[in-house]
Amino acid sequence: MHTTWVNSKALGKVKSMDIKEAYKQFCEKNPELEEWNYQVLSIRSPNKDASGAVAARAFDLLQSKLELSTICDRLKETQDETLSIVLSPEMHADEKSVSSQHKEVLKTLLENSFSKPIAQVSRVDNSTVYRIFYLKKHSKKILPPFEKMAEQLKDQLLQEAAIKENTQYLSKLRERLSYDEKQMMETLPKDFHPFAIR
Repeated sequence: MHTTWVNSKALGKVKSMDIKEAYKQFCEKNPELEEWNYQVLSIRSPNKDASGAVAARAFDLLQSKLELSTICDRLKETQDETLSIVLSPEMHADEKSVSSQHKEVLKTLLENSFSKPIAQVSRVDNSTVYRIFYLKKHSKKILPPFEKMAEQLKDQLLQEAAIKENTQYLSKLRERLSYDEKQMMETLPKDFHPFAIR
């Protein structure tokens, strides 16, 4: 009887606007995010024209379907000492962690494609760096629509409301019957076992 009463009270507490608010909060806590797995080939030199020429050569080599690491090794064989050619490890980033410079380029690429050489200013020393981006994988976390989540959210809210109602019900019942657990434990003998099996 008490469970049915608590559940019916809880049912009356959960309104459609509460479910919509719960969905809104869920969306705020779990925003849709784009994610990228990619590598960057960076070419820099004190001579901007020289690094630009090497970057153009790297892009030409990419058209012949060679691996990025192979191209990097080939370029290093012919480089002069002032030229720096670095291939990054595979990076994984989402919209929150990716730099704005990288994001700008990655958003224009399809999976398994390369960007043209892009001249960017290094944040380290303000020098010009030519970068070629290779996008391996792109994914987007999409939130389930309200219609798919409504029932699940309603059950969750009903459960929370039922727990709250049950706590209030027991609290009022104890108050009405003047039930004090501490006092009761003090008045009972220490060896009292109400359901001891003989």
